[in-house]
Amino acid sequence: MRYAAKVDVNQAKLVRAWRDAGLHVAHTHQLGRGFPDVIVTGYSIPLNAVAALLVEIKDGNDKLTENEQEWHAAYPDGGPLIIARVAADVLKWFGR
Repeated sequence: MRYAAKVDVNQAKLVRAWRDAGLHVAHTHQLGRGFPDVIVTGYSIPLNAVAALLVEIKDGNDKLTENEQEWHAAYPDGGPLIIARVAADVLKWFGR
């Protein structure tokens, strides 16, 4: 049985800011099991290429759930995965 995925209260605001900056955002929060909330793609100035970034959205001082902690720990070191609390976290990663 699948339960409704929790959406962070700041998710809509952050997604709007990233899209306004020309980035593409795909919602993945409904996948559950610790998978990040969104995948953001666009041109990365530091990489000089189009890149995809997995983003776990957190509001304020919210912590990762146990499933999220396990997923993050299993993800390859250096992989494009960040925790974003404000729009600037993702914009900075893309060099904007």
